[in-house]
Order: sequence, then structure tokens, then C-alpha cells
Amino acid sequence: MAVLLLAEGTRADAMYFYGGSKDEQAFAMSPTNDGGVYLTGYITASIPYVCDMWTIRVNATGTIMWQDTISNVSNNNVGNAIDTTADDGCIVAWHCGSYACVTLYSSAGNMLGHNVLSAMSAAYAVKTLKMSIGYVVVGRYSQQANVVLLTSSLDILSSYYYVEYGIYIGVMEMYDGYLAVVGRSSNEAFGLYTIYEENMPYRTIFSMTQSYGCCNAYMITGLTLSDWNVLLVGVTNSVDGIHYYLWVKKRYYWGAEFWSNVYGSNSTDYRPTAAEELPDDTIAITGDVTMGSPEELKTFFIRLSSEGNIISNTTFDLAGSNSGTGIHYRAVDSTIIISGYANTSDDGFQYYVNMSILCLLGQYLDAGVCNYCPVECRTCTSLENCQSCWIPYYILNDPATGNGKCVIVCPNSYYASGWTCQPCEVGCKTCIDQDNCTVCSSMMLYNYTDSKGALHCASTCPESYRISGMNCIPCATGCRLCSPQGDCQGCLPDYFEYQSPNSRSTSKQCMNPCPAGYYGDTYSGLCRHCHPYCLTCSAGPDSDQCDSCNLALAYPLEDLNSTCVTDCQPLGYYRLGQVCKRIISSTKIGCRLRLQLLEVLRPWAREVHRMWVHRLPPQREV
Repeated sequence: MAVLLLAEGTRADAMYFYGGSKDEQAFAMSPTNDGGVYLTGYITASIPYVCDMWTIRVNATGTIMWQDTISNVSNNNVGNAIDTTADDGCIVAWHCGSYACVTLYSSAGNMLGHNVLSAMSAAYAVKTLKMSIGYVVVGRYSQQANVVLLTSSLDILSSYYYVEYGIYIGVMEMYDGYLAVVGRSSNEAFGLYTIYEENMPYRTIFSMTQSYGCCNAYMITGLTLSDWNVLLVGVTNSVDGIHYYLWVKKRYYWGAEFWSNVYGSNSTDYRPTAAEELPDDTIAITGDVTMGSPEELKTFFIRLSSEGNIISNTTFDLAGSNSGTGIHYRAVDSTIIISGYANTSDDGFQYYVNMSILCLLGQYLDAGVCNYCPVECRTCTSLENCQSCWIPYYILNDPATGNGKCVIVCPNSYYASGWTCQPCEVGCKTCIDQDNCTVCSSMMLYNYTDSKGALHCASTCPESYRISGMNCIPCATGCRLCSPQGDCQGCLPDYFEYQSPNSRSTSKQCMNPCPAGYYGDTYSGLCRHCHPYCLTCSAGPDSDQCDSCNLALAYPLEDLNSTCVTDCQPLGYYRLGQVCKRIISSTKIGCRLRLQLLEVLRPWAREVHRMWVHRLPPQREV
């Protein structure tokens, strides 16, 4: 016996192992009327490479009541499916060489019937029909999906073949006599719904096949208690093309989709094998998941809400590989039973049955007993601590105790977010959300509206606001602190104090950038004058830190626009208009030649000018 923790609200009670001297694997489970279970699978035979079909019945405390093996010397024999009959016996569908076999047992373990289904090469599911007398077995024949209907004595009534290259994995009887079956074909899940005529339950009068795309459906499971819908469970690798995610699809009984979800990650590979709907409409699924490094095969147990949200997700903490293959909820003592096989010793795999207390929604576990939560609580840990509520209630957590309770309306100082009451910001009596107060509490003297238009409450006005009656009014832009009259008395970071030279007020302005003719001094936080040669500046007080020049006093150097000078020539520049142009080497040589030529020609030019003036006619006197 091993004890393990399944999940919150679940207590592992006991784990029982069966077999051990040989290699045994259980592939299916069905509950008995007295709280026990039937298990079927195989046990290694005394002949090498041959196994025998092994079926056992255990009671509510895990004790074996009876067991039986069926041998076939030339072939492997594996129990694939089992279902409890109306008289608390069981019917087993199993692989017997090239065919499928069915065997009927009484509740005491006596064999009541046996048949070889030559029309089926492998059986994967078997169900006792409740709307009529008999059984249905699904599987495949060659490469075709196959349905076989049997009488109560296991005689074949009819056999149907559907979908070329397909396999039927699961079957269930609908509330009005329909049969719903599901399987896979070419890596695609499909479903068939067959209607049987009243008083002629084995005559097909209508069938519909639907393809669900991209997935392998491993089973079809129970009808919901209220709406008679169908749940499909399988895997898909369509998320990343590599790993197999758990795939669950809930469909209306006529085939339309209700919801569809995938669960898993890029470090896990799921293989679901059994699922059951619990009395509170939650869904319990088991199987195996490959995970970890190095990779290990583990039994998983996932519980979903009726909307497909995960309530709990855990794996069995057992040494060696293990896989869950059956699941059943025993309502009389709130016990979830999971069966499977585990490789926990050197003797190979063994059957196991794990029986754990599982509280339903609206219950909590206390001293091994499931007790009821307050009527409005969906989940709770005690009568004083609700964790979630039934709609239309909201969960409200007490900040002092941490306990939650369910309320129909969120109280003052809280707002509704989803189905949870979230606190408003401090000082707010009512609010829309955390950032939008609508009414302030009486202890708050002031309210103010921020730059986004949201209302806030405060006992004192925050930075950059001033008091005006019962309101906080924003100071001027960039002002960190201002008087009630609005005079700025200090600037925010990244703003600079500026006072106009023509103003008689002591109020400061906070600016970024500073006005023309000033720059922001990061050391003092003040707007200071630029150099007189600068018209504008932003970097500092020197004449080589200008953004533009004061052309009444200085000129910019053409390749150093931040520098303003009064005389171009001493710096190797010459003035052209209002810019100092750099004198390049060829220009300097040309200038010297022109000056020398003028010195030579100047006397001749004076003489020419004098002669030209003497040749002019004399001026007449007026």
C-alpha cells in the first residue's frame, strides 16, 4: 500500500497493488455495486512471449474477491475493455489472437458465456445496453471501424462496418436509445451517432458521421447529468507539431460544438485513457503523461469544470513508470478510484488501484470527511473561508484574516472584477476600478483628477496640486509645489525655474525647454542666460555652445554652427554675407597673387585714371 497526495480537496487514502511475480498490466476498470471495481488486462504466461487475459474483482477495501485468467497457447491474450452488467457481473472484451473475444462473468466470478467475434479483429470498448437487453462492442475489422451488437447470451445480432481505415475507440448509449461512438481515422477523430427505431432496437434508421480534425480521440465518456451532451477526450499535436496535448471537446448530442480546449506544454506528452463526469458536473480524466528529464511515464489526474477550466492537475508520485487506465467516483463515501499499472519493482508492472477521497464542488475536506461549504460557496477550505462562489455571488476576501466570503453585491470601497470584489484605492468610498474613484470617503479631505481624467482621494493634496476648497487643483505645468494662489515655488525634475526679467511677480515658471536666450542648467535647476553672441542655446553659457548666433554681434563658423565669433579672419575664415567661410589652401594662394598683382599695377592704374580725367571736356559754368 502507498499513500500519495492528489490535489487540493483530495486526500490519498490507499493504493493497492496486485500481481508482482510476473508482468501484469491493467487496461480497463468498471465499478461494482458494492463499491469495489473490476479490472482487466493481462498477466505474463508461463510460456515465453505469451500472456493471458487476467480479470479480477476487488471489494471496497481493495481485497481481491475473485480472479480468472484465460490462456491461448499460440497467441497473446489481453483484456482491453470491461463493463459491469445489470446483475453486478461483468463483460470483458479482449484480444485473442487474430480476433476479438467477449467473456461474461457472474458477480461471483463464474463464466456465463464466451464468444469469438470473427467479424472483429480487435475490441476496444464494450457496454451493457440499458435501453434494451444485450451488449455492444466496438473496435475494428481489418482496417474498418466495427460495431457488433450481442444478445444477453453473447450471440451476434448484427455487425456494422463504417469508415474505411478507421478504428472505433469508445461507445456509449444515449438516453433515448441512440448509440454514440467515436474513433480515429488517418490521424483524425470522428464520431457516429446511430438512431434505433422504437421496438426494433437493432435496426439502424439514421446515422451521421462527423470529422473533428487533427486529433486522435481515445474515448467517448458519460452524458452530463443535465443536458445529455457528449464529451470527447483525446490528444492533438497541432499546437507545436511535436508534443501531444490533452484535447477535450464537449459537443451537443446532435453534434454541434459546445466548447473545445487543449491542455499541456512543450515538455509533456499526454495519453488519456479514461474519463468520468462527477455529480457536480466537473470532469475527471486520467491516463499517462511523459514528462521530466530524463523522461518518465506518470499517471495524471486532471479535473475540469463544466466549462473546461482546470480545477486541479496532478501526477502520481510513484517510483518507476506508471499509467492510469480507469477512473470512477464512488459517491457513497466521496472516493475517486483510479486504476492502472505501475513498474514499481524489479518484477515488472503490476495492477494498481488507488482510492482517494475527493470532495465535490461545494464541499471541503476535514479529518477525512467531505463537509458542505456555505450554500453560496462553490469551493471552500472551511465554513469560514470560501475560495470561489456560485454565480451570481462575488468572492470578498477579508484583508485582516485572509478568509473569503460570498456576497451578492461588493461593499463600499470595493469594485467587482469578474466574480471577485477587488479593493478600491485607499480613501475611496466607491470606484469603477483601481484607478477610477467615483466618491471619496469622509476621512478624505480632498479629491483630484489626474492627467487621464481619473478621480482620486487624498488627506492632503499630492505633489503638483494645490488646495482649492475641497478640491486639489493642478499646479502649472512642470510645477512641483505651488501656493494656494497658484504661485509656483519649485519645479519637477527635468524642469527648470524661469522668471521673466520684466515680471514683478515672485512666482516662478517651470519650463523645458527654457525660452530663447536661456539654457537649462542641470546643476542649479535654473534657466540661465546664453552667451551674448548666442541668440539661442541649450548646452551651456559659452560662445561655442550656441544653437544660433546673434547676428547683430557675431557670425557662425560654417562648419561649427555652435560657435559664434565677431571676426572671421584671425581664425582662418573669411566673411561671406553673415557666415564665416573657411579659407582652403588654394584660396589663400589666389589671394596672395591678387595682392601682389595689385601692388604692381597700382601706379599704372593711377596714371591711366589721371589721363582719362584730363581728357574730359571742361564743365560749363551756370
